[in-house]
Amino acid sequence: MPIKPGEWLLMDDAYADQMAHRRALIASKGDLVHRISDGAFPAARELLSVTLDDPRSCTRRGIRR
Repeated sequence: MPIKPGEWLLMDDAYADQMAHRRALIASKGDLVHRISDGAFPAARELLSVTLDDPRSCTRRGIRR
């Protein structure tokens, strides 16, 4: 992995605004925001698993598996 685990998902000053925008998109266009092709699903599942398995990227956000 070119970037060390725990260093590729960082919260910065823009985080709150980005999450507000994300929530608005999901509320208004949820079917488009959550769309994924069948071919991309295995990679998306792997990315989710890697992200949730890294306690440094999840515990700061209050995410629990």
